[in-house]
Amino acid sequence: MPSSKDIIHRIKVNDESVMVFLYKTYRNDFVKWALHRFDVLEDDVKDVFQDVIISFYRDVSGGKLNSLKCSVKTYLFSCGKNHLINLSKKNQKFVNLLDFDFTNDEMNKIEKMENAYYDKNLIENVIKKLSEEHQQILQMFYFENKDLETIAKKLGYKNSNVVKTIKSNCLKKMMVTIDNMSKVLKMLML
Repeated sequence: MPSSKDIIHRIKVNDESVMVFLYKTYRNDFVKWALHRFDVLEDDVKDVFQDVIISFYRDVSGGKLNSLKCSVKTYLFSCGKNHLINLSKKNQKFVNLLDFDFTNDEMNKIEKMENAYYDKNLIENVIKKLSEEHQQILQMFYFENKDLETIAKKLGYKNSNVVKTIKSNCLKKMMVTIDNMSKVLKMLML
């Protein structure tokens, strides 16, 4: 088995056969490892490994990566792990509403619901029905991690309290809509 230093040298001198060697040597181990640890499809895992191999080659040949403090296998699996985590998050069918930063009043309403997990498509449909203003506020606060003061400035509100009130009202509307839709879905399943 060639050392990390030797593999990096071979890539730098454009020896593409080393990539075929790495692919054939580690692909099956990577697939078994990934399928055991992540909720992903085998074809997706194979695609991830191929992407990791290509990225490794580009980083080494482009001079971004000149040495490793671990084995090439460890490096490839580590990079693959990051890709798989992102892929797993994208593939999640359910969203936990408890991950959102609700006020105590909002939280009490959520706790009254039988189940805090809802189909992601349901939540996306509810969000799409909100005004553009509400969608922007939720997007900026929950997905872009912007604070209320920043949102107020960006959207032209007087202060963060105005944004906080709008966000709270928006979430209350969402909870009512989701609760009603979930009751309808439960009735349909009976």
